Amino acid sequence: HPADKELAYLGRLKGSPFNCVIECGPRKETLDKVHAAGLMAFPRSPWRLDGATAVARELRDHPALLGWYTIDEAPVDRVPDKTAIYQSFRAEDPDHPVIAVLDYPRNTDAFLGTFDILAPDPYPVGYKRVPISSAADYPAQCRERTYGLRPVWQVPQAFAWDWCHKHGHPKEDRYPTYAELRSMAWQAIAGGANGLLW
Repeated sequence: HPADKELAYLGRLKGSPFNCVIECGPRKETLDKVHAAGLMAFPRSPWRLDGATAVARELRDHPALLGWYTIDEAPVDRVPDKTAIYQSFRAEDPDHPVIAVLDYPRNTDAFLGTFDILAPDPYPVGYKRVPISSAADYPAQCRERTYGLRPVWQVPQAFAWDWCHKHGHPKEDRYPTYAELRSMAWQAIAGGANGLLW
C-alpha cells in the first residue's frame, strides 16, 4: 500500500512473498513502475463516476492491472455512488475484478452489488479494540453474507494506532507482535479468507 511518492522503493518487494500493491494511483506512469518491479496492482478508483469511467477506459489493458480498488470503509449511505462506479467498471473493464474493503461485516449486505472481492479489515490490536478472535470472525461472517460466492481477502492489522492517531495510549496502541501477526493471518484463513492484504 505505497503512497505514490514511495513507488521508488518497489524494488524492495522483488523476490519477496508479496505480489501486488493496493491503492496506488490510477495513472499509467504509476502502473508502469509497478510492472517494472514485477508486481501487479489494484489502483484506487477516483471517487466520482466520470473519473472512474475514464481511468477504466484508459488503463484496462495495462499489464500491471490486477483489479480496481473502489471502497475503503465507506458508510452505507454511499451505496448508490459505489454501485454506479462498480457498474461503470464492469461495463468498461469486465476483465478485472473490483475489490471493496469494509470495516464492518454487517455492511456487506448493503454493499453486495458493489464488488467482486470483499476485504474485511478487523484491527484488534490497540486500546479498547475488538478481540483478536475477530480475525477469524470477520471473514466467516463475510463468507456467510456473500453466500460463499465471493472471494474474501482479509486485511490483517500491520500498523500501530498510535502511529496514525494519537489517543494517549502508546503502550496499548502499538504495532502487533510477530505472534499476533501470525495469529491474525492464520485466523483469517481458518475463518474462510483466501487472500491476505497487509
